[in-house]
Amino acid sequence: MIGITGLSGYIGIHLANFLKENKKDFIGLIKKNTADRDIEVLTDCGAAYCLVDFLDAESVYNALDGVTTIVHLVGSIYKPKNMSLHTLHADVTTTLLEAAKKRGVKKIIYISALGSSLEAASSYHKTKAEAESAIKQSGIPYVILEPSLIFGKLYGHRNSKIVARMADSITRLPFIPVVGSGKNKLQPLYIMDLVECIYASIDPSIKKATIELGGPQVMTMEEIASTIAGAAGCAEKNIVRLPLPVASVLAALMEKFSEQPKITRDQVKMAGKDNICSVPVKTPFKELITTSMTDALTSLL
Repeated sequence: MIGITGLSGYIGIHLANFLKENKKDFIGLIKKNTADRDIEVLTDCGAAYCLVDFLDAESVYNALDGVTTIVHLVGSIYKPKNMSLHTLHADVTTTLLEAAKKRGVKKIIYISALGSSLEAASSYHKTKAEAESAIKQSGIPYVILEPSLIFGKLYGHRNSKIVARMADSITRLPFIPVVGSGKNKLQPLYIMDLVECIYASIDPSIKKATIELGGPQVMTMEEIASTIAGAAGCAEKNIVRLPLPVASVLAALMEKFSEQPKITRDQVKMAGKDNICSVPVKTPFKELITTSMTDALTSLL
């Protein structure tokens, strides 16, 4: 059986619907204070789930009864309330691994992020790398997937956090805001292409693999913002570029006065760098990644 942490999240609900359609047995592990709205989405798709404390190894151990493969989705580019990114990514992963080893779990599939590195300037990429390191040292066979920006929404009410907040800013403001020059490159990855890659990773022959994932289309952040604006019916608005120092100050103010800032200082650091695959996508995943952002406008928002 497949155990999926963070099943009620953006990636999780898309994976849940895919597995239900393919008649695969799975159980979701979701945090105890999961919002009623998110639980309703799981109930509507008929997904089994249990509530756990992700920092309590016993709680996680009890939830992993019968689980042989874990898909680890817990994570966020935004720091949760009253929790650091280190706790969310590294500490939660360490607790999960402790419970998984006791349960004799045979494989863990972790959704990390393209650009993750222990030397990364951003806390997001650094703490994702810390989680990756713990998994590699655990002794459990693993597949680590490192996607670029994820986009698209077919199920549930959640969207990619970055895409959703960009769309909100674009619709509210009289212009299209872009952090920095807007020339930094990304490889947007369609949500269902990612789900297909997760499912393919369950193959027991794939072991100790770290795989970068990017979509078929390399785009600048300016092009991505324009695409989102078009999908939101705001294509006529002009792009306004925010210099990195200015964006950093605005992000600091948003972090101080908003529980859900439109942008964080961490993201400003990432905005100055490309986020594209360093090598071609490896088999068997290359043929699974087919959808470009410009081809998926109807499911973008």
